[in-house]
Amino acid sequence: MAAGLTAVPLGKLEKVRVREVWPDEARHFTPWLATTGIAELSETIGVDLRILKCEHAVGRYSLDILATTANSDDDEEASDLVVIENQFGSTDHDHLGKLMTYASGVGTENQGAKTVIWIAEDFREEHQRALEWLNEVTQSGIRFYGVQLEVYRIGDSLTAPSFNVLVRPNEVVRARRREVSGQTGESERNLFYIEYWTTFKEYCANHEAKFSLQTPRPNHYLLSALGRSGVHLGFLAARRDKWIGCELYINDADPAATFSALAHDRNAIDAALPGVIWEYKAGAKSAKIHLRENTPPDDRSLWGAQHEWLLQQGNKYFSLFSSRVRSLK
Repeated sequence: MAAGLTAVPLGKLEKVRVREVWPDEARHFTPWLATTGIAELSETIGVDLRILKCEHAVGRYSLDILATTANSDDDEEASDLVVIENQFGSTDHDHLGKLMTYASGVGTENQGAKTVIWIAEDFREEHQRALEWLNEVTQSGIRFYGVQLEVYRIGDSLTAPSFNVLVRPNEVVRARRREVSGQTGESERNLFYIEYWTTFKEYCANHEAKFSLQTPRPNHYLLSALGRSGVHLGFLAARRDKWIGCELYINDADPAATFSALAHDRNAIDAALPGVIWEYKAGAKSAKIHLRENTPPDDRSLWGAQHEWLLQQGNKYFSLFSSRVRSLK
C-alpha cells in the first residue's frame, strides 16, 4: 500500500473509485503519474524511472508515457527505454495489443523498450498470464510488469493511491535458465549478482531495513529510491576489485547544484559517516557521496557480514539523506 497511508489518522479503511480522484485517465491520471506519482511507482516496482515524454507518438497511436531507467555508473550501458500504458477499468485485448506495438516501436531506430509497465484498475486472469508468459519466453533484457492501481481513504483523510505489482520478472529463474542452456561466461556473472542481491534483499526484509530495494538485476549495483528522480541510494559489490560499497548517487538534471546543496550539511554528514568520500568533478554528469569496505564479494562465507555492513550503512544513508533529498528544490 502507498507510503502515504501510514501518516493518516486511524479510521475505517475505504476503497475509492479511481475516477473519483482522476476523472479522466489521459487528462488527469497520466499527468499526475508523470509528476507526482512516478517516485512511488519507481519505489514500488524497484526501477528508478525518469519521464521522457507523455503522449508519445508511435505510428498513428499515442503511448501514455515514455520513460527511461537510470543506471548507477557512467561506464555502464546506456539507460533503457520504458513504456508505461495506463488503463482505467479492466484490462482488455486492445490495450495488450497497443502495449506490444508501443514496446516494439519506440527508440530512434525502433530498437524497442527494455521495460514494459501496464497499469490498470483490474487485471483479467488471461492478461496477467500473458505478461507472465512474456517474462518467461522473452530474452533476459526485456521485462514486463503488471501493476494494479487502487485508491484508499481512511476516515476523513485525503485519498492515497496504491500500486500493487501483480506481475514482475523473475531474474533468478532467467539467469539459471541461461546457465542450463549453456550460456556461460556472462551468464555466470549475471547469476552471481542476482543471487548476491537477492540474498541481500531477503536479509534486509528480515532485519527491518529503513529503505526499499529495487528488483535485483545482473548488475554490480542495487538501487533504492529516495523520492527524487536522479538521486538514489546505491549498494555496490565489486568482484574484481574485492570491495563492497554504499553511496548516494546523483545524476539528475543538475548534479553540481544538488551536490552543493547537500554539502551545506557536510560536517554533520561526515560525523555520521566516518570515512565518507565526496566526489564530484566540474562538468561531470554525476556525483557521489560514497563509502567502501575492502572485502571480496566472491567469498560466499562472508556474505552475512557483508550484508550486515551494507544494511547498517544503508540505514545511516537513508536517515541522513532521505529528508534532505526530498526537500531539495
